[in-house]
Amino acid sequence: MLISKDWLDVPSVRANKEELERVGYLASIKYNKVTDLALEAVNLRRSDIYISPIFHLLVNGRSSPIPASGARASFDLVGRHELLGRRPIALGIDAAATLDYFNVPHIKVVHPSARKFTYAQKAEIIAEAIIAQ
Repeated sequence: MLISKDWLDVPSVRANKEELERVGYLASIKYNKVTDLALEAVNLRRSDIYISPIFHLLVNGRSSPIPASGARASFDLVGRHELLGRRPIALGIDAAATLDYFNVPHIKVVHPSARKFTYAQKAEIIAEAIIAQ
């Protein structure tokens, strides 16, 4: 299970509605390019892994701040029920902080959209965490 702060916002959904309905995600954004590289590295498809946001609502804009209280409330109402005994991989510090708050054991790695590291480096870090599961 991969869990992260966010990767999609309201303007992106509106602008890419057809692709989202057809494919199910935006393959062209950084988050998904890195995630796809990581999955490819461990011979998995998206259908082989569960990916969930820590905050279960769309944000108003790219990289919009989400108050910690909002992330915790969303995770408490929805996300913790998605765990189903899985040990999540926290993609980024926001997801890790929420999981820490609820004492959920997890592996913390870089967020796919983080500015540091190359796509390949981030994908390798995430792939290693998937293997460690």
